[in-house]
Amino acid sequence: MRTATVGRVLLILLAVCCLAAPATARAEGQKMGWIDAQKILDESKAGKAIKSRVEAYRDSRQAVIDLEEQELKDLETKLGQQMALLTEDARRAKQVEFKDRLEQYQKKVMELTQELQDKKVELLTEFNDLLSTALDKVAKRGGYDFIFDQGGESALVYGAKTYDLTDQVMAEIDAAQP
Repeated sequence: MRTATVGRVLLILLAVCCLAAPATARAEGQKMGWIDAQKILDESKAGKAIKSRVEAYRDSRQAVIDLEEQELKDLETKLGQQMALLTEDARRAKQVEFKDRLEQYQKKVMELTQELQDKKVELLTEFNDLLSTALDKVAKRGGYDFIFDQGGESALVYGAKTYDLTDQVMAEIDAAQP
């Protein structure tokens, strides 16, 4: 009976080894690399162009906010000068008018801030599409099975510099730009 138990244990061990062998062989043949997507965004032509477009959009929205803010300050100054000359009813009406303008301004600021966020998402999605296309080309050309991003929420905690594909991917993105 003891021989049968030992035989079963050996058979189970042999089965486990046979099942594990193909997985080990596959793992040895896999090629991996990593990139720094933030560096690509910061230094590639496409990344710089997208950042420039975000800044231009932000500046145009900020100009609208600044103009409205200045108009509000001018109105406040004008009201301050007129308050002593106005009747109580006229004063209340002007205060209500100013309060309404202030609320409109605050609403406008929130709308423009949301527009800016939406534009950032749109442009970063555009960049991510370029990055994905470039990654696909580099991976296929180099025979990579996996490419990790060293930044953000990546699980990569270390990557030897020899596996850094950042410059290759950046070159691929830049080559695709007019």
